[in-house]
Amino acid sequence: MTILVTGGAGFVGSNLCERLLALGHAVIAVDNFITGSPNNVKSLREHPNFKFFELDITKPEFPSAIADNFPQIDQIYNLACPTGVPNCLTLAEEMIDACSFGTRQVLQLACHYQSPIVVTSTAEVYGDPEIFPQVETYNGNVSTTGPRSAYEEGKRFTEALVAVFVRKYGLKAKIARLFNAYGPRMSSHDLRVNAQLIRQALSHRPLTVWGNGRQTRTFCYVDDTVNGLLTIMENGQAGAIYNLGSDEQITIGELAQKIISLTGSQSKIKFVPHPINADHQGRQPNIEKLKSLGWQRSISLEDGLVKMIAFIEQSEKSKTKNAAKSSHYLIKNDFLFIDAPQPSY
Repeated sequence: MTILVTGGAGFVGSNLCERLLALGHAVIAVDNFITGSPNNVKSLREHPNFKFFELDITKPEFPSAIADNFPQIDQIYNLACPTGVPNCLTLAEEMIDACSFGTRQVLQLACHYQSPIVVTSTAEVYGDPEIFPQVETYNGNVSTTGPRSAYEEGKRFTEALVAVFVRKYGLKAKIARLFNAYGPRMSSHDLRVNAQLIRQALSHRPLTVWGNGRQTRTFCYVDDTVNGLLTIMENGQAGAIYNLGSDEQITIGELAQKIISLTGSQSKIKFVPHPINADHQGRQPNIEKLKSLGWQRSISLEDGLVKMIAFIEQSEKSKTKNAAKSSHYLIKNDFLFIDAPQPSY
């Protein structure tokens, strides 16, 4: 099959592209590198069945750039949207544009090809939930104007668009609500919590934790996340929503302690105020609906963290080695922040 992946240079998108190629498919990936990285697709570009285009799904020329070059696309995965809680301020308009006009153009493209599509949403649509675990029918506890609203409300609008296209045009579109995926290709300079804490631990710096560290999250290794996306594509029902993540809760403070232990770091934990004063105290998906399609999480948090630590450690060594070859260097589009923003939960 020929499969289009938007956001293909992102963390989850690039891992999805790699899996699809391994399964023997031809993959067309697009990304505008707002939060994706060219490094994520560097090795994939060598594959004969992989084509990459630097495109923005919010631009009017996006649909024709694809439709004019590819007579048939069999499946579409839409993962294009800036990520990271601190980016809810700096990239707010880009998030809203990707979730609205961008998503609409991707859905129109799916109608053009009459191809099934999986659209990624997020646990953020539940806001600061008042029920645990969160089931897909729960409408959440959200603020339309809060500091996180560009992403939360943007993704809620994305889901509304999917529902419209399913009802009005009979599009075979399914929604995957992702809960805190982590793993390789999450840049060591990513704004999300796992990458930040691991990088700090490896350099024996204080691990910065927002608030009191008692807020809970569930973390799903990226291989299991990709398996979930494939399962939803193959077995999911049109118009249906599926939570995709781990249902095992851990506090952020406990996560920091676990990372210190696994890295053998001398770091201590430093508690700091939330940068946008809008943290959510807990997340836990009910994943029975996805399990009914045949999906199971296979990688424990500890095993996944060990894999991610090794990946970041190797990445840091490679960057240090490359830096030694020149008096200065610049990593473009890969979140190189000397004083990086605090982790995103």
